[in-house]
Amino acid sequence: IKVRSGQMPDAVVQQLPFRVGVRFDESITDFSYKEKLATGGTYSIDLNDASAEMLTSTFGDLFQEMILVPPGEDVPPVDILIEPTLSALEFVVPSQTISNDYAIWIKYQVKVYDSNGKIQADYLIPAYGKAPKDSFVGGTKGALSVAADRALRDASTGLLTRFVVDAKLEGRQLRPVQVAERPAPAQTEPHSDEPDTTSDEVVESELS
Repeated sequence: IKVRSGQMPDAVVQQLPFRVGVRFDESITDFSYKEKLATGGTYSIDLNDASAEMLTSTFGDLFQEMILVPPGEDVPPVDILIEPTLSALEFVVPSQTISNDYAIWIKYQVKVYDSNGKIQADYLIPAYGKAPKDSFVGGTKGALSVAADRALRDASTGLLTRFVVDAKLEGRQLRPVQVAERPAPAQTEPHSDEPDTTSDEVVESELS
């Protein structure tokens, strides 16, 4: 089967005020897996760039600014660099179990580096998806494709809900965000000859 990542729903999360770089390797941009089962049949799962699409959408929702860094190129100034890789993929079909489901497990390894290039987190994101036999157009191929898409969505949910903790970003002091100068209010009273003593004001907020 060739897996095409479905459109990820817009995440309802508060974006983190980070400028992040994200770098993919071939396990993310071009992954395929083939296995001949003892119970009969050979199965091929080709994720293509479905992982890259999922991760790009997820990190785009999670951070205020995201930059894709091509392999081998220098990393631009960023707050953190994220390097995800696909470390494992497993699947089962109904003939292997007593269930009526096709199921897929995907495991991603996520490395996070600080602005100085020092690694600050290295952890795994497990993902799982299943689909009932003969419940989708395309039979086995359709069910496996749906199971894979659900696993990708599960991985996205894990990143969105756990990244701050897993990447050790809790309590990290972020750079101040300067708010644009407020425009002067419209004049509603007759002009006064008294000197204006109001000074321009710049408001800064500290995000954490």
